[in-house]
Amino acid sequence: MVPWLGNFLEINVRTYVTGPDGSRAVWFFSLDVPSATIVAVARGAFALPYCWARTSHLRDGNRHVYRTERRWPRGDTGHSEMRFTVGDRIDEHAVGPLEHFLSARWALIAMRRRRLLRGRVDHPRWPLHRLVDVDVRGDLLEAAGLSTPAGEPHAMYSPGVAVEISRFRLIDPERP
Repeated sequence: MVPWLGNFLEINVRTYVTGPDGSRAVWFFSLDVPSATIVAVARGAFALPYCWARTSHLRDGNRHVYRTERRWPRGDTGHSEMRFTVGDRIDEHAVGPLEHFLSARWALIAMRRRRLLRGRVDHPRWPLHRLVDVDVRGDLLEAAGLSTPAGEPHAMYSPGVAVEISRFRLIDPERP
């Protein structure tokens, strides 16, 4: 939630990177949201690849369905449908190295005018849940320039936590 823009649904495609300064971070390929205003503000203020999309989230008990259809930037790609059932919460002591790696990102990296920027991210530990009956369809990965994945997705769910992002700072590639 951005306090002055309200709550909004965000569906993103991301990967995990190590910056030239050695810090681990999230790199976003796309972040689809249902508001052109949010897209304009986030692209301008944070240099992040926000996209304007029709998004929806339907919930029936523990069954969730997320949909997105990209409106801008336009193209023949940029839609998805994700269906899953939320299972048991993963006890903090049972969170494995992969789950911790995927959920404990303390920074994000973006690029503005061919310069890398890093923003520190502060949040408590994400409460993680197992998923069952996972079905992912669409072409958001291909729209981001990535290849079509093979095999079953490694998927987890979190009801969310409060996240704060610090002001972005230039990453100096000359400094370790």
